[in-house]
Amino acid sequence: MASTGLALADSPFRLVTDALWTMAEARSEFTDLFLVGNRIKFTGTDRAPMKDGGLQPGDFPEVTLILDGIGPHPDNTSNSSFCQLYFHWEVRSGDQRFQTLLDACFIIYRCMSDWPTYLDDALSWEGIRFATCLRFERTGIGLDAKMNNMDLDPRTKNLGWTVVYRGAVDMFFRTLTIQEQA
Repeated sequence: MASTGLALADSPFRLVTDALWTMAEARSEFTDLFLVGNRIKFTGTDRAPMKDGGLQPGDFPEVTLILDGIGPHPDNTSNSSFCQLYFHWEVRSGDQRFQTLLDACFIIYRCMSDWPTYLDDALSWEGIRFATCLRFERTGIGLDAKMNNMDLDPRTKNLGWTVVYRGAVDMFFRTLTIQEQA
């Protein structure tokens, strides 16, 4: 079998996570609300990008893209493979008032509406567009990071609103391409 020459930076999973950030940061209202230092990214050179305790009001609102899992279906059909990349955007408002929370929710909603441009039309691997759908699931909203029991986030000791936008990106590949060996 021919080598795909896949470099890790060209991995479809990396392409999708990078595209989600690019899609969000393309909107000025996102970059205006979430300052650069408050966009927690697990894709850069910092091995531990989460902020530690002692956070100040300027550290909020904070947004983080977190991977929730991967749903592989390598034998979707006789010639296609299907995979889902599950993620969520976690927004921490640092405030008990609704204004920042609702603004952040609406901004992320608008950003994700651009998915055809940044995922479907823009991403290809091995010459095939593979990211075919972005789906959102029900969004959870609660006080601070441990929404069910309302414990304070140990990094902040701040009882503020947190929203979690859960979603998935559907990806289709040619099975033979997935099975190729280096």
